[in-house]
Amino acid sequence: MYANMAHLEQFRKNVVSDGRSYSDETFMKTCKILKSTKKGVQSSGDSVEKFEALAGKLKVLKAEVHEEELQFDDAPDELLDPLMATLMDDPVELPNSHTIIDRLTIKRHLLNDPHDPFNRAPLTLEQVIPRHDIKK
Repeated sequence: MYANMAHLEQFRKNVVSDGRSYSDETFMKTCKILKSTKKGVQSSGDSVEKFEALAGKLKVLKAEVHEEELQFDDAPDELLDPLMATLMDDPVELPNSHTIIDRLTIKRHLLNDPHDPFNRAPLTLEQVIPRHDIKK
């Protein structure tokens, strides 16, 4: 059970960290749409209520993440992800360009394009080099 809770919390954190596709407003609009369609459609249990609870938890978590980011506003540039300009949680080095980037950022990039975004050399996630010295 604990592992599942840890995975759930990491999932929630990943959702709110994705500035390209997450917004509180979108989730709240979705809740309204689900509520309005629930009246005319056979509901599958309490799925609408579960989604509303998720949206509420994500909104709170987004505020917490934003507050945490404000604490690191003055972080040195070498600790910021070069693509997302956010503080790196898990810095890795790309083997060909030697660029330091956050593992989550490069993982997302590789889902769409199997190349190093800085020099277009072929790249897989297995090739990245963990940089524990920077993480410390």
